[in-house]
Amino acid sequence: MAIARCAGGAEWAGWGADVSNDSSGQCAWSSAVTDTHSACKMVSYHAVHKTCCGAESHAFDMNPVYAEDVDNSWLFIEVQAFRARAGTGLSVYSAWANSGHHDDAPVNTRLQLGCLSDPMSCQPIFRSVYLDTWTSAGVKKVSLRLYKKGAKVVDVVFDGTGSDAESWMTPSRILQSLWTNLPKSSGSYNYFSLEGYSSSRRRFHINAYYMGCSLDKGWLTVTDPLEGTRTPCDWEQHPPHPPYPAFIYSTASGPTTWQNNNAAVDVADVLAVFIQF
Repeated sequence: MAIARCAGGAEWAGWGADVSNDSSGQCAWSSAVTDTHSACKMVSYHAVHKTCCGAESHAFDMNPVYAEDVDNSWLFIEVQAFRARAGTGLSVYSAWANSGHHDDAPVNTRLQLGCLSDPMSCQPIFRSVYLDTWTSAGVKKVSLRLYKKGAKVVDVVFDGTGSDAESWMTPSRILQSLWTNLPKSSGSYNYFSLEGYSSSRRRFHINAYYMGCSLDKGWLTVTDPLEGTRTPCDWEQHPPHPPYPAFIYSTASGPTTWQNNNAAVDVADVLAVFIQF
């Protein structure tokens, strides 16, 4: 994974001077740029420092989200590794575990605009090659997010150091969360994993306890399409939830009872997993 830097970064030393900008915040190309740096394919403008940065890859090739480093250089530190839309009838967990399937390696015509950085505008399921190269890629952080009508409603950040594509989702790795009391000890939850309660197809499952359907309580669950003859609880059927998969979450500061008439239960439109290096 190449890291694109500017403003003095070692990889692209001098490019900031070659690519000029005007008062409107536009990066201006010159013949000197293309003659000297024929591999340059993209230029980005830094609104704060009013500098321009060149890169030899297009944004859709690099899958970047840019951030400013402490030395005023730019580097991409976060990429979308997975994204799924609710109500498609497709299994989220099966797609996640579908080793060898990549929607970004190489980028091709079936990849819709927005899949690489915008979780709201993309095909039903997006799976990055990083799910198969997780260990060697050196993942440092993992963000599990839910979006509803374009707004981020769930964001749990995990320490990804030394993890793989399954083991990162564990309470001992929690770094921060919009929920204030996510469990970090084994006595305060019955499920906390990506695989979840597999026989009931409850994935990305963070649950406090089961005490019969009407009293089941938790923070998050993804209800995948069911197989076989198992009868789901009322709270995981639709309506009121959309067709599977459904991304069901607690809108309270902690766990909530998974009841259909509970105002602290809602369903999201999109699930996305971002990773940082």
